[in-house]
Amino acid sequence: MFASFIIAFIVSSWLSYLYVRTIFNAHAKFDFDVVEYLYFDMAAFDLDSLLHGNDIKDVDAYKDQNIFFKKYANEKGNYQYFVYNNDSGELESNRVLHIREAQWLAPYGMLLNSSLVSSIYLITNDYKIIGLTEQQLSVPVHLHPLDKDVKKTEYWESFSACFNPDPGSECSTNPYVTNQYTDMLSKDDIITLLFPYKLNNQFFGVIGFDIRTKILFERFFDTKDVIKPTSFKITDMNVACNGYTICFNKEISLLDSRHFTLFWEYNYVDFIQAIVSTHRFIYTFQVMLVLMSFIYFLITLWGDSQSRDGLTGVYSRKAIYNVKRHGRYSYVLMMDIDNFKAINDTYGHDIGDKVLVAFANHLRKHTRSDDLLCRWGGEEFVVMYRTGADENCMLDIVRRLWSSPVTILDSTLNITFSGGLVRMGKDISSSINVADRLLYQVKRNGKNNVMLEINGEHSLLMAKSLAGPPACTGSSMVCTEPLLCHGYGHSG
Repeated sequence: MFASFIIAFIVSSWLSYLYVRTIFNAHAKFDFDVVEYLYFDMAAFDLDSLLHGNDIKDVDAYKDQNIFFKKYANEKGNYQYFVYNNDSGELESNRVLHIREAQWLAPYGMLLNSSLVSSIYLITNDYKIIGLTEQQLSVPVHLHPLDKDVKKTEYWESFSACFNPDPGSECSTNPYVTNQYTDMLSKDDIITLLFPYKLNNQFFGVIGFDIRTKILFERFFDTKDVIKPTSFKITDMNVACNGYTICFNKEISLLDSRHFTLFWEYNYVDFIQAIVSTHRFIYTFQVMLVLMSFIYFLITLWGDSQSRDGLTGVYSRKAIYNVKRHGRYSYVLMMDIDNFKAINDTYGHDIGDKVLVAFANHLRKHTRSDDLLCRWGGEEFVVMYRTGADENCMLDIVRRLWSSPVTILDSTLNITFSGGLVRMGKDISSSINVADRLLYQVKRNGKNNVMLEINGEHSLLMAKSLAGPPACTGSSMVCTEPLLCHGYGHSG
């Protein structure tokens, strides 16, 4: 049964591992609908108002937009407008935009109403960073200086055809996607999407959207179907799983611009909790345990039938050598039916078979379920008793066995038998050999008796009925003192 438990656990764990991996593969993706909404909202951008919002005098054109987007502003609040010098990193301007201002940049209010975008900014050709971010974020007075000219960056050069088009070049509108990093303003892990813009030959540059990865990859971080991983990881670097973790990883392409590898990592404790907590593990484990138990039962049943004597139904000789713990048995009794060859010769083998069956049934009446009864071969039988160390109890069992008649159906034959009784030694083979030698001493001394070897002494126990009240009076009774033998039958 323990082996069944182990196999059921291993199979269930493996299937649960595959289930967790399937869940991971289903979650290892970005929310494309979110990106589609972003693209849709980009159509409402008013770059001119962001570039020149402070100088706009005719604000009537913005009133209708403000009314339309007012509900978004009421939900989200106000926004900060900032301008940095891209060369020095110094903050040149910072103020709060209020909804009551007619030139309020309503399209950006709609975008920032979503939790996806934390900041929007323009990187201009005149080395300015002009942006809009949520009011509650802290705008630093100084940015980290860039380590090279912005116009020599990879993303700016990728859009060069959009700024100074050659006759044979084509402006690509596909975004440039950065690696994941921690935003200075929001302190969130973000990925920035960069797009080219050009109002005219004087005003052009790059517009950036800081996208919160926990929103973009919301399904990746949503682990309601399984136990939460020990850690999540999103990277564009070629890294391997930690050798001390169980790791699931998958490479994806974000907007055909950059490849990311997504990781779920579990330490061993969390992973065990993850697999055993799944419904699949519980269901599979129960099914496998029942199935393995049934298979174990069939194997045991088949093995039991293979170790049974076909005629008498008791165990065959091989059963004794299959017993793994002979030490739990106290005594070995070997018996042989007296004059069995003469019975076969006189009455035929059919009667001989009935005698064997009757004798086996007789022995069953005087054994318990935890004793071992087997046909040793021919007319020889062996019983291994679990009576404990009480010698008087064992002698009482033997007296009853010999004093009770062997009943044969439809026959009046008087059947007697001889035996040898020894205390179980260190191994079964030597104990049976000693019992066999005692049996044949009985055969040479008149038969119908049992010879005992107890405490190194040999003696015959004469076959006769017990005098006085029986020590055991039922199949589950307790013998009177000093004979404490439980559960052995009594024939009157």
